[in-house]
Parts: sequence; C-alpha cells; structure tokens
Amino acid sequence: MPDTSPASSSSSLLGTLMPPLAIASALAAPLLLLAPKSTPARLLKLVLHTAAYTTGLATVSIYGVLVSLVLSLGGPNLRYRINYIVARTFYHTVGPLVGWRFRVEGEEHLQALAEGDGGADGKSRTPAVIVGNHQSALDILYLGRIFPRFTSIMAKREIKNMPLLGWWMSLSGAVFINRKDRANAIKAFDQVGEDMKRKGISLWVFPEGTRSSSPEPSLLPFKKGAFHLAVQAQVPIVPVVCENYWHIVNFGGGKKGAAKGDGRGARFERGELGIKVLPPIPTAGLTASDVPALTERTYELMLTALRELSQRSTSLPAAQRVALASATDKPAPPQPRPEQREPASVAGVPSPSPGPQIVDEPVPASASSKGWSEGTEEDEEDEGAVVVKRP
Repeated sequence: MPDTSPASSSSSLLGTLMPPLAIASALAAPLLLLAPKSTPARLLKLVLHTAAYTTGLATVSIYGVLVSLVLSLGGPNLRYRINYIVARTFYHTVGPLVGWRFRVEGEEHLQALAEGDGGADGKSRTPAVIVGNHQSALDILYLGRIFPRFTSIMAKREIKNMPLLGWWMSLSGAVFINRKDRANAIKAFDQVGEDMKRKGISLWVFPEGTRSSSPEPSLLPFKKGAFHLAVQAQVPIVPVVCENYWHIVNFGGGKKGAAKGDGRGARFERGELGIKVLPPIPTAGLTASDVPALTERTYELMLTALRELSQRSTSLPAAQRVALASATDKPAPPQPRPEQREPASVAGVPSPSPGPQIVDEPVPASASSKGWSEGTEEDEEDEGAVVVKRP
C-alpha cells in the first residue's frame, strides 16, 4: 500500500520542485567556477547568484505553502516541524546553487531544545528564546542550516504581505504584528511566554531589530523585548552567531567598500562561513530588574563570538584576518543603556557601565506591575514588535 502520510506527501512535493533548481545549478556552475578573477566575472557571479537565490527562495516558498497545508492536518507535532522542514529544504537546495557552506560549533545546544516528542502539551521539551545576529536577507541560509524543530520565528508585518514567503510563514504558526499598533503587540506579547512553556515551542528572535550588514564584524544595540520575554517565561536564552559575510556578499560595495578603500565593490561569492551556538543562558529566578544586565551580557558574548569567527574565517584572506584581529583586539563596547543608572547583575555577571538612552520594544501590559517598563523608553515605530502565534 502506498504511503499517504503527510511527511511522505511533502517529500513527493519536494521531488517535483527540485528538478528546475538542479537544472539551473548545472547550467550556472561552469560559468561560476571557470570565471576569472576580474570585475566582469565578479559582476557575472553577482547576477547569477542573486538570480539563483531569489528563484530558489520563490520555489521553496511554494513548497513551504504546500508543506504547511499538508502538515497542518497532522496535528501539533507535525505542524511545529514545518519551519524545520522548509528551512532545511532551502539550505540543501539553494546553498549549493550559490556555493555557501557552513561549519557549526555548539549545535548540540539547539538540538537539545527539540528532544522529546512533547506529547499533546509539549511538557517534555525545553523551550528557549533563541537570539541571532541579523546581517541581511541572506540570513535565511544560515537559518536553514541550523533552525531547530519545534521553533517559530519573529517577523515584522511587512513580510506577511510578501507572496509565497509570507503565506507559508503564516501557515507555519508565525504572527505578524503591526509595529505601529502598540495595543495589539502588547496583548500578544503578554501571552506568548505561557504558550512557550505549555506547548514546548521555542522562539527565534533577531534582537538587533533590523539588518546590520557592515565590512567589520559588529552588532547593533539590542532591543530588550526578547530578554523580557525569556525572564517572564523563565526559559533560557540561546545565543547564535553567524560569521560576518560582507567579504562574500554585499550589494552596495561601491558605497561602504569604496569608502574603506578595499576597492572590491558589490559581489556575491561562494564560500564557507562559521556559525557558533553559545551555551544557554539561564533566566531562572531573574526578574525584570535583571533584564538590562542580561541584555548586556548576551550582547558582549555574541560580539566576542562574532569577532572570533571572523578571525578564524576560512573564506577571508589571511592578510584581512590579521588586520581584522588587530582592529578588533579590544574589549566589546558596552551595550547602550536606557538611562544613566547602575543595573542589577545577572548570575554573577558584573554590572556594566551605563550608556546613552535608547528606545526599546513594547513590553507586556502586565509589565507595569513587575517593573518591565522601568528605565525604558518605548517607541511605536520600533522594529521587532512581533511575536509567535498562539496555535
């Protein structure tokens, strides 16, 4: 008897969509591999890789919609694998097309989050708030390599309106909240922590709130919404860092690149990148007053890891690695603070020095009685005011 399970159906769908990508890869590979190191060759690779990436994204998004429709019929345990299945599909199809590979350190910290079947209520799984650096739209590739099962992702409302990509993300359990609709954001944020614990679902967040692509490994100041959420739910934070890939791909090389004198210009090259998953940071026993120090500590750990990955890069020329090591051989700068005051220490972490005031994410309505909004200034225009759906 033929296998008619949802998983089998999704595999057959992938088999149908794979041939066009395979043909495109076979046709493009000789041009990309044999192209000399010249400006025309660089521009050729830029065009071909960009076309392969966008075509692959559209194709896998169609696949994602179909998979979501099928797996949503199989109950929560199958539905919460949608993001994992689509992410891995994207990596294994589009990754070879653009020639990107990843070496991963500490992946066991993510795999531990998906241990156990979770049953009907997910109690046998340990959820976490996963925080990763955000460089560009190509981050989908590194997410595709390591995105764990039973995990959803934050995304701004604009993505929901994107054909295909927005459709399957909606079906997979993500909710897109209007950053300008503060009441909606606060209401959803106030319930997501309990849902994470009850259903054993982790949440991936980009705490920078927007893209931070730059020639040197760096991070934008972190917004605190993810850290408030982790403390509220009393779940650990798992930091994830992908190596800076400006030297492999940037679409504005004539702007930032020329300004720094590297003369490389816009490019989209093949290469290998490092990903590091740091050990979980516990939040048990922490309160809202500990969030500033928790945010600071996570920022410092991720920035240090980001610099180390770039210094050990296998795709960055040796001379540039040496220059980078000397340029970044200094302590991580302090995470900007919301106001000039001494924050509480977290799990033995010394209280960081104060810094300039910044705006932050919306926080739950219940926060007013818990001190969540203490020392923060909230902005209705803030990016990152998006939370996971309550399935």
